[in-house]
Amino acid sequence: MSLPAAPQTWSAAELAKLAKVDRAVAAGEPAIPQLVAMLTEPSWVVRRGVVRGLAAMGDVAVSALLDVLRMRRDDETRIAATVDALAASTGYVEAKVVALVNDPDPAVVCDAVQVLGRRRVLSAVPLLRTLVDATDENVAVSAIEALGRIGGSAAVETLIAAATSNDFFRVFPAIDVLGRTGDPRAVAPLASLLSTPLYGLEAARSLARTGESSAVAPLVRFLSGRGDANMRTAAVALAELHDRAEERHGSPAAIVRALQALPDAAVVSRRLSHGFRDASPVEKVAMSVVLGSLGSQESVAILTELVDEPAPVGGAASRALARLSLDAQAELGRVLRDGSSAQRLAVLPLVTRAVDPALVDACLTDEDAEVRKAACDAVGRLAEPARVGVLFDRLDDPSATVVQAAISAIQSLGGVETEKRALALSASSAPSLRRSGVRILSYFGYPSSFEPLLAATLDPDARVREAALGGIALIDGEAATRVLLDAAGASSERTRRVAFKALGHRNAAPDVVEALVAGLDDVDAWSRYYAAQSLGRLAVHDAEATLERLLADPAGQVRVAAVEALSLLGGDRARTALLAASGSEDEDIRRAALVGLGMSRDPAALAALSSAAVAADAMTRLIAVSAIAAFDAPVVLDALVAATADIDDSVRTAALGCLAIRPGPLATAALVRILGTNEAPDRVVVALSSPAKGRVAGIVDALSTDSEELARQLVSALGRMGTDESTQALIGAMTNTSAAVRKAAAATLGALGSEASLETLRLAAAHDPDPEIRRVASLLSQS
Repeated sequence: MSLPAAPQTWSAAELAKLAKVDRAVAAGEPAIPQLVAMLTEPSWVVRRGVVRGLAAMGDVAVSALLDVLRMRRDDETRIAATVDALAASTGYVEAKVVALVNDPDPAVVCDAVQVLGRRRVLSAVPLLRTLVDATDENVAVSAIEALGRIGGSAAVETLIAAATSNDFFRVFPAIDVLGRTGDPRAVAPLASLLSTPLYGLEAARSLARTGESSAVAPLVRFLSGRGDANMRTAAVALAELHDRAEERHGSPAAIVRALQALPDAAVVSRRLSHGFRDASPVEKVAMSVVLGSLGSQESVAILTELVDEPAPVGGAASRALARLSLDAQAELGRVLRDGSSAQRLAVLPLVTRAVDPALVDACLTDEDAEVRKAACDAVGRLAEPARVGVLFDRLDDPSATVVQAAISAIQSLGGVETEKRALALSASSAPSLRRSGVRILSYFGYPSSFEPLLAATLDPDARVREAALGGIALIDGEAATRVLLDAAGASSERTRRVAFKALGHRNAAPDVVEALVAGLDDVDAWSRYYAAQSLGRLAVHDAEATLERLLADPAGQVRVAAVEALSLLGGDRARTALLAASGSEDEDIRRAALVGLGMSRDPAALAALSSAAVAADAMTRLIAVSAIAAFDAPVVLDALVAATADIDDSVRTAALGCLAIRPGPLATAALVRILGTNEAPDRVVVALSSPAKGRVAGIVDALSTDSEELARQLVSALGRMGTDESTQALIGAMTNTSAAVRKAAAATLGALGSEASLETLRLAAAHDPDPEIRRVASLLSQS
């Protein structure tokens, strides 16, 4: 068993303060002053715990928090934390926060407006629209930002008006916010500002944030205009547009289609190539993304030159090449023949049968070992067994990684020639070549390989002997078993280890079991380790008592192996031992036992796993959460949902991953609930987009919402899923009674760009009862 790397843990002082916060929240209203005093805690994790606690207390904490905004403005940390708590509060704070808008202090008004925006208070839109014209510019900017968060027709119309008002102090924040609304109507006004020197660069950046394919054409025009600064800004914007579309809809296909549909793609490629000289690394990475999307012959030529650039540019160019359609195989062949090592390394993973195999063979002798390794991989991928000879020629390569790649490629090709050459190689006078020959024979287990492998068990090179034993383990018959049993009694510790491990792949014959049980008393700890593992793998229940004794072995890995073996055995005795081990003070033993209990799926293990899911140690919680996910009891869903709010990121990630693959409507409903409270909703959307059984139906059930934000998130999950079922659900969403859902579905259908999607949008443009959606659908169906 291999355990994941230990996640970050908090200090003892932080954990103590978090416990103090929990006690204060449990005490209720009398403890509110104590919690408010902790809003200035220097530790971010403690401060976050305080904010969560005050938010969870709801209405009883609201007045104290509002008092902080009005009267305790001497500390920015306190103010920021107070705004966070009000924004997340479970209480009915809207009316009280709206009242703060009349406060004489503009700073208080700004904070109140921010809370309204973060809570997406739709009823506050009329008030916020009036504040866009407020005398105090900070208040106006706050209102613009709040409207951007809330969205909706009225909000977007106000933002468009502000962006085109020519009022400097309103245009800039409105430009920034418009791009974040995700509303297709933002594209046209932002595009109109590209030609304005004062606002052009900022408008380009904002267009990038829309994720809309209709933004491609104006950005390309901006890129093709005068000045390298415009070109580089537009390239960065197009690259971000690509990434935003992928993030929002699960695929950048609509952006790529729009770029490839340009009538002058080659001109754009040349324009980008001329701007590389003075570009920064970030700009070069963006240009690589755009060139990879364009997919022209000119793009391939430029990108293959760029792979020589230092990181991160070379890596970005390599990734862009990997995304290219392989219509450019001729250009790739030229690089294989004439390119530098770095260029060859970038294009070898892209090679298909359209490339002359001789050009790949030439890379097998490149001076760079990484290139030779990639060339071996390419030969194996071409799947032509007749060419296995060029790989055998690389088995004397000075680089061990190249030899390993050659062996892996040979194993993927197989064939009569492979058997013949491997048999000859196993008798080579060179130990490294004998070892390679034995490894290949061991992998295939040819009947003809038994005698050569048997001879190799007596080889003077220990690594050859070990490889031979591993191969004999795959050969059926009593003779092969006898060789392994003899090796289990060898004087070499390394030989015994290999033998005990290999015996776990035989059947549980009495002599095999006897040898493995004897191995539990071997003086070598790793021999005991492999013997224990093999007894578990062979399900030797008679060894339970001896395995239990190993729970006190002085070697930690042996104790863990004993727990693993007991996990595989099952039964009452093994379960009792695992339950006892799950409470061990040795964290390695405890974690191994938790894994075993998870494998058992025994309802009696749920209590131990639930307890471990809230243990003080983050790694233990991580293991417990992953183990408990194998059960179907109602308590499991509660534990996974609770773990999505764990203080440790790796535990939160594991819990979301478990919910992502969990079938049924309850898991989907839980993920939808988490969306509104999770600090990283995009990660929850990714979890929702996993096509677990019943996931699409669960999302469709949740689409009865008037929240534009929730509708966008749920529709994004359907778009990212990319299945026929999810696509049909998106098309069906265009008949949803909620305008927010139809609007969100329209944006994703536009990104998909299929004929069925576009036809659905054309119907909506003509017949949707909401004029705003008709306008949006009309825009998207034409892009």
